[in-house]
Amino acid sequence: GYDWADNDTNVIPDMTKPEGSTHGTHVAGTVAANGFIKGVAPQAQLLAEKVFSDESKYAYSDDIVAAIIHAINLEADVINMSLGSVAGFVNIDDPEQHAIKLAVDAGIIVAVSAGNSSYSTS
Repeated sequence: GYDWADNDTNVIPDMTKPEGSTHGTHVAGTVAANGFIKGVAPQAQLLAEKVFSDESKYAYSDDIVAAIIHAINLEADVINMSLGSVAGFVNIDDPEQHAIKLAVDAGIIVAVSAGNSSYSTS
């Protein structure tokens, strides 16, 4: 794996940092846990493409695009992204959308959360 946000190979979140989050590793465990507890696909192989820094609560477009392109180059079968946004608004001209299209055109299934940062209605 690679940590695009911090530019290193340490993809394990640093929980001693104020912005460290285990969300990505939690999702990965839900998918591919293969110990006493089994995930939904315990034989899956995972690529860890970390885009959230342990120093910031934001993920940046260039890191997200780099991670998607890396996954394409490694011939991923599925890309799952839980990035969060208010109510899942999308601008089709965003660099992330172009990278997702490249992935889909390469035959990769891309699953993206549709607004998981908060409730969009009262």
